[in-house]
Amino acid sequence: MLFNLFRRTKRVPQLISAVEEIEKNLDWVVLGGLSLRVSGEAVAEPFDASIVQVSHASDDAGIVIRPLTRAGAHPVLHEEGTLAVEYISSRNIWYRFHSYPLCDADPLTGEFRAGYPSVIEALQDLQSVRCKTGATDLIRLDIEQDQAVVVDIGSNGLKFTSNKIFEKGAVLTGLKFNLPKIGPVNGSAVVRYVQPASEYPLWRYLCGAEFAEMAPKDQKRLDRYVARLARRELASA
Repeated sequence: MLFNLFRRTKRVPQLISAVEEIEKNLDWVVLGGLSLRVSGEAVAEPFDASIVQVSHASDDAGIVIRPLTRAGAHPVLHEEGTLAVEYISSRNIWYRFHSYPLCDADPLTGEFRAGYPSVIEALQDLQSVRCKTGATDLIRLDIEQDQAVVVDIGSNGLKFTSNKIFEKGAVLTGLKFNLPKIGPVNGSAVVRYVQPASEYPLWRYLCGAEFAEMAPKDQKRLDRYVARLARRELASA
């Protein structure tokens, strides 16, 4: 799969309102533990959660959401106004919809029932997102015992600086990097280009690589991180 390593975030201006399309595109796989990020209208910190039950019935439509921690969810759920719910589908589309709590959180599990959305929005096709990293998100890369620094990253690949020259088409095994606030990722990648790092005086080469192999848990971490960077860029646009 070839892709443009210089492509930036791609806006997907798509609103979905038909009931059957919402059910299909929301991709609510309860048994798969679909991860959500829930925020309110005020300044409370968003919280992470998962869907544990969905009813698509017209007379009883709703979603049961379980927060990762009850303490993190408490400030948001006690705000007035609607909830903004975001998640990444199995097709790597970043979705958002607005809902509202239908009942108080269960004191034991923290679970609460929320309203079924009437409209969902596709924010980004994460397959095409390329986000620059910066000083606050410095990612050091370990490549077969050599050191490098990531300068932009996406779900499919990354661009990095290095003092070692890599041949185009070379397979980089044992690729390791740590995503800020998310954790370690391991995998392998194929070098797609190498050029002088003229913009980066401390480094000799700039390399673009496409991910070739990555464990599902590592891919999920990477997708979460890319969505976070994309969210930041979208907010500052």
